Amino acid sequence: MARSRIRLASAGLIVAVIAGVLAFVANNRTSDQPDGPASGLSGFIGSARPVLAEGSSFLDDEAGITGWARVSWDASSDATWNRIKGELATIEKEANDWAIGSYTLLDYPPDWDPHVWVHRDGWVVVYWPRDENPARLVDIKAGPNAPTLAATVISTFAAAGGAPTPAVSYYHFQQPGANRFVVAWKQLGSGGITFSITVPADVAMLTGGWAVLPCGGNIKYPDRFRKGSTLLYEGYPGSDPTRGSSIVGLGLMNTVDLPAGEAVAFTVSSSACAVTAVVMLVVREP
Repeated sequence: MARSRIRLASAGLIVAVIAGVLAFVANNRTSDQPDGPASGLSGFIGSARPVLAEGSSFLDDEAGITGWARVSWDASSDATWNRIKGELATIEKEANDWAIGSYTLLDYPPDWDPHVWVHRDGWVVVYWPRDENPARLVDIKAGPNAPTLAATVISTFAAAGGAPTPAVSYYHFQQPGANRFVVAWKQLGSGGITFSITVPADVAMLTGGWAVLPCGGNIKYPDRFRKGSTLLYEGYPGSDPTRGSSIVGLGLMNTVDLPAGEAVAFTVSSSACAVTAVVMLVVREP
């Protein structure tokens, strides 16, 4: 787990410390049903554009949050290259050595599908468009210990090329000064629970987003997610008609939402089941 100086906490007893810095604290509760401690994910983001092969310059204008890797396949044969390209659901544009298209995330509605730029030399770049919510990087349905969605997609392309899954790097093409992402993750059994996020004064919060996976235990009482007294999400579970996958609530965040040095409280509530809330920050730490 990479280190982070962002603190996620609320009044109570410290139950876990990751790398001695990113702490999760027992949460204020309005239900006596056990729901477990808070969890999270922290990772490095490159502060310089990755040096990729020819044909990738369009990413500077189009891409936002991105996962990328160099895979050790041999795609010199057309058979292998066609098998790799076959993982793309659509091919929007291609040349002899590279292709770009969309990838289907079957567990999510189509608007979650990332774009993928893939090159014979082994480059695989998985990205969401420049203005998209960076929280789409997080596999909210798989749990806090799961790989990011970008890492999962890259592993699929690596397997198609007959190569092992490589280490994945991250970059935000619209936030070149970013050097970390931090995710606060909370699943609630029932009732209500509050956690807070504090961005230190010397850390710049560049962009962020939240996501909520509703459960809909009682149709009379929707699942809710709040920042302070502001209602960010209220809803019931829904399914995408094309895939039957659960719809996830999403919202963007910016520096106004998380002033430096202030503890900002978030509350997730549900009537009877396991609703999940995620807050993801893209920051620059000194």
